[in-house]
Amino acid sequence: MNKILRISLLVTLCMFFGMSYAQTKFNFDDDVNCYKMFGLKGMSQNKVSDGDFTEAKTSTAVNGITLTVSAAKGTGVPNRIWNKAPRLRLYSGSLTVASSDAHITKIVFQLHNMPKSAKWGEGKNKQKKYEYKPCTVNVGALSAYEKDKSTDVTWTGDASSVELTVMANTQIRNILVYTDAPVKVEKAADIAAFKALPVNTVAELTLNNAQVVYVWKSKNGIEQAFVRDATGALMFFNTGLALKANQTLNGTVTLGRDIYKDVIEAVKVDATTADKLTIVDGAAAEPKAITIGEAEANLYDLVKLTDVSIVEDNGKFFAVSGADKMQIFDGFHLGLTLSAGEHQDIVGILSVYKGKAQIQPISAPIATGVHGVKVAHESDAPTYNMAGQRVGAGYKGVVIQNGKKFVRK
Repeated sequence: MNKILRISLLVTLCMFFGMSYAQTKFNFDDDVNCYKMFGLKGMSQNKVSDGDFTEAKTSTAVNGITLTVSAAKGTGVPNRIWNKAPRLRLYSGSLTVASSDAHITKIVFQLHNMPKSAKWGEGKNKQKKYEYKPCTVNVGALSAYEKDKSTDVTWTGDASSVELTVMANTQIRNILVYTDAPVKVEKAADIAAFKALPVNTVAELTLNNAQVVYVWKSKNGIEQAFVRDATGALMFFNTGLALKANQTLNGTVTLGRDIYKDVIEAVKVDATTADKLTIVDGAAAEPKAITIGEAEANLYDLVKLTDVSIVEDNGKFFAVSGADKMQIFDGFHLGLTLSAGEHQDIVGILSVYKGKAQIQPISAPIATGVHGVKVAHESDAPTYNMAGQRVGAGYKGVVIQNGKKFVRK
């Protein structure tokens, strides 16, 4: 799923040794709040310095937790919020994590999710060759960092404030702060109830004859399982439950209610186990037949679009039916080769990108084999406007025909 949409001040809750403890997550993947939490004007990029820390800045408090980022020392590269992940980029100075009303017991600094791209104190010597310049803390201890292997570093201890001193290039994707403050675990009677909970909630979700309709795992170990019950569908993201397609689920499971770039997710918390679930293999999941106009009401479900047209616009492909249009995205990296054409059936998972539904096929679109349809000569092929609506020969302006865009005068 496009991993591409997680709010920056994400408070989730965890279970630890049978007790409930708070976890506050500062997520820098969010396009807006990653800089707004510090009162910055925007993100930095080439020739733009809106996300630079020219002085110490303290974030908005969440659950009594704040982050304070200092300005970089000297005239070197400034500490900043960059426009590409990992967004919190520190080169010198300090990062302080503080709690106003609880003791901090653990902090997880999540780096780039690809080990070879992770940076934690990555400097250079006089010969301009790699030199590790480790970050240090004023209290507690940091876990070992292994270049090309680690994707996070964990601090453990017991303190109300922890100062991380940065010596060289350190790039942070998320910061998870664990404290000893107790929190409440909610109840969700079904998937619809779980999705309706506020972001940052941990809940015990009840599943009644729920079905795993599709499972995908990336080369980097990211795992998504799409689960459907009578009330809707939900994406389980890296829950560690080892779910398989077509399994039937009954019972309860404790999960965090998260969001990533508009995509609602059920995520792992410390209490996430399959101990209270009955999991059995079932019949193959049947895609739900819908129209493009019904996509928003069926997000994260396995669906089938029947007899739609596929059109191309600037290298992107869209399913079109009448006035309705939806992007087709190869989010499961199946290597699909799409082409423009009419009378296509598409089976896939519905996701959302930038507020709009999109379909991620689980197999190549299939021609419906409609009888009595003549193959059009190239000049007679149907023509569409930029909204994906079919237009007649008298239409003037930018049009799409045979998958190609041109101006008709």
